[in-house]
Amino acid sequence: MPRKKQVATAKSPAMDFLVSFMKARPKAAYADARQAAMKSGHTVYPIMWGRAQVMLGRVKAKKRGAVKAATAPAKKGAMARPAVRKGGRPRKVLARKAPGATRMVLPIEDRGQLDTWQSLVAMMNSGSKVALQYDGARWVLVGV
Repeated sequence: MPRKKQVATAKSPAMDFLVSFMKARPKAAYADARQAAMKSGHTVYPIMWGRAQVMLGRVKAKKRGAVKAATAPAKKGAMARPAVRKGGRPRKVLARKAPGATRMVLPIEDRGQLDTWQSLVAMMNSGSKVALQYDGARWVLVGV
């Protein structure tokens, strides 16, 4: 037994208004419908106009995902193109690191901390080993 095609129904009061407006005035333009909707307290967007035309059968809608299916490879064995980066904002490039080097962001809140970090870097650059030691109240850098 063949199934009957179901008629789409509107799910919002604005869409109901738009469909009834389009039924009453088949030759009306979008601007006319928008003004009438504003007067009756509804907001109508261009996408709603297009969906209402589809619901009334004035235009045919393409199957969703049709563009994606058309651009997909035809066969499973067909050679796919390599992924090409599309336009847009470029990737964020961090500073180049030497092999085995790690990058660390250190929180420096005041000038005293800056001096401490500078002394740590100076000790490490001179080739000495550095350790942190807790003296009961705070952590202190100690050259080993």
